[in-house]
Amino acid sequence: MKKLTGVVLAACLTAGLFSGCSLPWKTKGTSSNKKVEKQVSNKEDTEKKASDILSLSIKYNYINSSDDRILVNYDSVDLSDAWKENYPELETALTDYTAERKKEAESQQQQLVGYMQEYGFEDADNNGMNYSYSERQRLVRADGTVTSLVASTYSYAGGAHPSGGYISKNFDSVTGKEIAFKDVVKDGQGFGDAIYSQLQKAYPDLSSMHEEEGYEVFNLKESLPKRAKAMIDGTASADAGQSDLFPLTWVMTYDGIRVYFSDYEIASYAEGMQAIDITYQ
Repeated sequence: MKKLTGVVLAACLTAGLFSGCSLPWKTKGTSSNKKVEKQVSNKEDTEKKASDILSLSIKYNYINSSDDRILVNYDSVDLSDAWKENYPELETALTDYTAERKKEAESQQQQLVGYMQEYGFEDADNNGMNYSYSERQRLVRADGTVTSLVASTYSYAGGAHPSGGYISKNFDSVTGKEIAFKDVVKDGQGFGDAIYSQLQKAYPDLSSMHEEEGYEVFNLKESLPKRAKAMIDGTASADAGQSDLFPLTWVMTYDGIRVYFSDYEIASYAEGMQAIDITYQ
């Protein structure tokens, strides 16, 4: 995966994610020595945490089914014991995230049970594959500022082939709050243009890059900036399907932002899934 420079992102990102350029230890205008000392201490604590490289544990969980032809699993994510005392809010956020993913896996299992009851199961029709849903988490970044995860998903409910996708989550490591796209990217047009440029370089043979291939539905040059803008102005929706309002799947890396594209999102199934990097500087 290649990188692109010059994208306009939120200023002071690594110094104070949600504080803009007004850092919490700024002492201008204070008259109390005690207050200044407290602010200096806050600065030292913040700088120390920012340099932390956190460790997380990811555990495979299988959801039992009364029918062994239905296979469902998900990963639980937990902050390692060494970091729980210093990052209690992040620990809580990861616990909630795991509960969210477990609930989704259980929902997927019920859907597969419904498919089985409605359509039955014939090995000849399903190429010998079980009905299944799987989520496997991967840690992309974990430090005192940001914790980012991406899950690869796999699902099969009959038909010619399974489908794959991505789910991502970005947390403020100190507050445990989810980081919104608009808190990081300020120029939707520029960011969308950068994604398109990187896709051209990383995947030059991608059919949706060539008008003669007839993939007008993707219309990447126009749709990617619109999708980034929709995420900034709050109009993006996971229910939008292949449209200019469908949200991007993204994570914060140590060097920038990585964007993932699931099966059929911007290309045919045969061309697989894609991922590209955009750097901060």
